[in-house]
Amino acid sequence: TYTIDFSDTVISKSLYMIGAFEYYNMNDVLNFFVKNKTVSSHPVVIDIGAHIGVTSIAMIRSGMIKQAIAIEPAPQNVALLEKNITLNKLEEQITYLPYAVSDTDGQLCFELSEDNFGDHRVRSSEPLNGEDNLFHEGTRQTIQVESRRLDTIVADLPPSVRADISLIWIDVQGAEGLVFS
Repeated sequence: TYTIDFSDTVISKSLYMIGAFEYYNMNDVLNFFVKNKTVSSHPVVIDIGAHIGVTSIAMIRSGMIKQAIAIEPAPQNVALLEKNITLNKLEEQITYLPYAVSDTDGQLCFELSEDNFGDHRVRSSEPLNGEDNLFHEGTRQTIQVESRRLDTIVADLPPSVRADISLIWIDVQGAEGLVFS
């Protein structure tokens, strides 16, 4: 069950119309890793770019994972993420952190998509022009968000949670290099 924003015409629309977003992809990936014994069954997952909880909530509700660390920087998404965790009574299984994961601890410029709230992204340089401006990045509103290095986030987790992390799920709209750095 999700609280959604109807201004989001992509992920929220999918949740409203079919009740899920990329659920079968998540299921296939986790089943592959469990089958090949590269992750434990029912792992702890770090969900970077958690949006409104679509991945974390679906994985826990389906029994695929036991716990998630959901990390999302967009304030509007964080508010819905918190509501959705509570709505699904998953406060004990999902910890949410309001950060962008990057290569620095500090502040980042973050651009907001008007119609796809899963397409908000770190602005790494000046907005794109011309043909490279496929998603109207140059006209997007920007805000400052707090960023944390993945190493910093993991170090701040309780040792029992750190020990059970088996998978990092990343959906950061092209900023994967910053996460891995």
